[in-house]
Amino acid sequence: MSGEKKYGLQLPKSKRNVFQDDDEFKEDDNDENKDGYIDYVKQQQQQQQKLNTKVERQHNEALLDDPTAFEYDSVFDSIKKEKDKKLQIKQQQQLNNRESKYISSLMEQSNLKKKQFEKVKENQIQKERELEGDKFKDKDVYVTQAYKKKLENDRLEKEKQQKEEADEQIKKKDFSSFHKNLYSSIHDQDNYNNNNKKQSTSTLTTTPTSNTKPTISNNNFAKPRTNYYQAQYENKKVVNDKKDEYERYNTRRNDENLIQAARERYFERKKNNSEKVCP
Repeated sequence: MSGEKKYGLQLPKSKRNVFQDDDEFKEDDNDENKDGYIDYVKQQQQQQQKLNTKVERQHNEALLDDPTAFEYDSVFDSIKKEKDKKLQIKQQQQLNNRESKYISSLMEQSNLKKKQFEKVKENQIQKERELEGDKFKDKDVYVTQAYKKKLENDRLEKEKQQKEEADEQIKKKDFSSFHKNLYSSIHDQDNYNNNNKKQSTSTLTTTPTSNTKPTISNNNFAKPRTNYYQAQYENKKVVNDKKDEYERYNTRRNDENLIQAARERYFERKKNNSEKVCP
């Protein structure tokens, strides 16, 4: 019967893959993966248990230190009440200490006017006594303790005022002397500049040679009486003088006489050359 032919659709049989793993090996791999996962889960559970015990220990320690450590609502309410109480105390103090912005200056001016009025009144009384002369000379003078104290305060106030005025005059004098010295120093600098310019023009040589340059004599420089910036000015003056000297030395002398002399020499050379060519 094996040699009999079969009719109809004949599907080819699938070939077995030689490289495909067997079911036995697959089962072994699955067992190994399961064992590794179980070990991992156990390790995670142990770590979590250790962490929980640590947190519980810290919780107990915190409760031992402060029984209300985790009573957040009650603690927050107490903190808020204390803060509101401090704010009310501060506002009450501001209301009690509240005063006008200009009250201090107004009080000072009022006291000053009062003292001036009392001084004027005392001067009037003194003039009246001088006019009376010796009319009440035989009468006893009664002075109260408060009036004596007032006279002493007036005397001290007068001495203090005189001292302040003297200090103010000294300050003004020092300031005016400072301006005076500053003005004199600037004026001396201007004179110093003019003298240096005159001496530099007089000491320069008029015809410098090709090997030597004109020099400036610094022996006769006039020195100012009071000059705060003498050293700086002298350094700057030396640099400017050297620059001016260099410019004067290298300036072309194109005056009419030199041009005419150069023209004559040119024609003379040209004439001599033409005579040599055509004898």
